[in-house]
Amino acid sequence: DILAKPETATDTSDTTASYYSYGYGRNRDEKTDSGSITLNITPTNAFSLNPSYDVRRTLEKRETTTYRSPLAETPTPNPVNPVNPASDATEPDFSIAEREHRLSLTPRLNRDMLGLRPTVTSRLSFRENWFSQQKNASLNGNISLGINLRIQKWFGWLLPEETPPTAKTPPEAVARGPVPRNAERLREEGIDEAQIQELEENRGDWIERDKPNRREPPVSNGEEDAVFGSTTGDISNRQRRLRITKKDVIEPSTHAERLANYEETLFHRILKTFTVSTNANFTATESYRQLASGISAIEMWQLPDDAQERTHSRRSNRYTVRSAVDPWTWASLGANYSTSDSFRKSAGSTYTSHAETYEADLKLKAQEKTSFQLRYSFTMRNTANLAVTLSDSAAHTPSLSWHHNWGAETRTALGIRTTLRDQERSGIVSSAFIVTPNLSVDYRYRTENGIRIPFFGRIPLKHDLELTNTLSWAIRREEFGANREERSERYETTLRVGYKISTHFTANLHLGVSYNNDRVEEGRDFLSIASALTVRGELQ
Repeated sequence: DILAKPETATDTSDTTASYYSYGYGRNRDEKTDSGSITLNITPTNAFSLNPSYDVRRTLEKRETTTYRSPLAETPTPNPVNPVNPASDATEPDFSIAEREHRLSLTPRLNRDMLGLRPTVTSRLSFRENWFSQQKNASLNGNISLGINLRIQKWFGWLLPEETPPTAKTPPEAVARGPVPRNAERLREEGIDEAQIQELEENRGDWIERDKPNRREPPVSNGEEDAVFGSTTGDISNRQRRLRITKKDVIEPSTHAERLANYEETLFHRILKTFTVSTNANFTATESYRQLASGISAIEMWQLPDDAQERTHSRRSNRYTVRSAVDPWTWASLGANYSTSDSFRKSAGSTYTSHAETYEADLKLKAQEKTSFQLRYSFTMRNTANLAVTLSDSAAHTPSLSWHHNWGAETRTALGIRTTLRDQERSGIVSSAFIVTPNLSVDYRYRTENGIRIPFFGRIPLKHDLELTNTLSWAIRREEFGANREERSERYETTLRVGYKISTHFTANLHLGVSYNNDRVEEGRDFLSIASALTVRGELQ
């Protein structure tokens, strides 16, 4: 869902570009190695192809099969499978335990066709897990088709010839999807809509999706090529962005003169800012158990539908329509609609599910640095088997958030979200009321000096340090039937730190602490702590 300005993009020519990476890790009982290859093939300026391949393998240390004799305290080799010392010395200490292949193909069209820009993304993953002389396997495929439409291309003849240049499509217009990217990733992994909705209801940092982009986020090389087109090998990405930015920038005097001679009407602004994007997503997942160790992926796919090894099968389709318009400089409107259907078969049982989501949002700018956003979504979900309906639910989720930029480096977001859900499952009617206040603080610090470390000398630090701290409080009240209820509160805080050490080297730290207080049943309180550290480097 990347929108660009073909009118101001610089024509470049390039053929291919490739990126390779390899990783290795080991502990006492297992070792893991991985590798990836990414290609950027650009036969023409208007078309590019971005295939990538990733592989990951895990080896586990082999353990000798022994048993303990009841007449002795020392372990004795198993007489059924005796260990030959001579042969054991020649066998490897590690055997393969897990292997995963991932293949993706993303063709891109870098030019508009009558205001339309199609996008295609396809992914395929194949995972194997070995247990003794057998293995389990899963095959997952995903295809996503999208089309972005700009009405201005169709009705541009209605606009005056001398018009002031319009900025790029605001990021909010593209990112107003009803569900963030994390949910899309869960769908690709085979998670159904019921579990995704529950995760969204329990999400503490929900306000992250409503934050306006203070600056353009870093994009990968493939995404940059989709926006700006490929470049020759001796031109860096930074030079490419500067070259296009200079072309977009207009002198203040020239811009003021054009504004003085031009009065933009409401109709003209709607034509220039109205965008529509559609997406169709298809996912298929197959799971197999107790397979022969040497069977291939093609042989698995050719197994009959009623084969004993085929334990789980899932098909899902999802369709989404998104639209956004900025009728006034101080107001923005957005609307989304999505529908999904899934079919799941496991252990002789068949289940179907259907979900629909309607969403609308209104954003008001009180000042240049202050904005309010009101969002409302309505979700209907149904789960059934071939005979009866298992569950049926409807949820209303309004939210209100306030965003303020205190300066170029600091901004805050404060909001409250309410969820009202009515559900019937297996004849039991339940109603839930969830309130989630949220506070988020973003801070960006640019280090211009350096630090001096003993034995290492002075290390220059002239890059960006970004901190995001989120505090949330979830109040949950739910009634099940006539005599069961749930009353709980969850307190959560998260800290994300991103440090850009250089252009090609970044580090990210995530720390989350959550405490759940159950007011109905004793012993259900818990404290959860999660942390993650990611370091990424690029060699060119």
